[in-house]
Amino acid sequence: MLPYKIFLVALISQFLGIRMDLPLPSVGEIIAQNLAYFLIEDYITYWLHRWYHTEWAYTTFHHVHHEYSSPESSTSIYAHALEVLFGFLPTLGGVFLIPPHIITFWIWLTLDQLHTYEIHSG
Repeated sequence: MLPYKIFLVALISQFLGIRMDLPLPSVGEIIAQNLAYFLIEDYITYWLHRWYHTEWAYTTFHHVHHEYSSPESSTSIYAHALEVLFGFLPTLGGVFLIPPHIITFWIWLTLDQLHTYEIHSG
């Protein structure tokens, strides 16, 4: 997991209403919430990435992410600081709408990071 995500998670977990008590979430709840998070994240990422490719956003910061011509997972996190900040919004989009248990949240962050590596692996 990326260091900035770990730091932000520690800062905003309470603000987001993430549960840390018993009972633990059921497998069905974990699957349902993660499915919802993927759908919400995908929707927000699509529109955010379209905005990244507008003339202003691309020339201001997104061009850094495209410096490598051959996509590979290790370059998925190579981005301008503004893009790093904006890029965390889709990850938290579903969490804002559907507050999870901490177990579900950590599973979501792991799956989201694996998904990021997968889509950047060519």
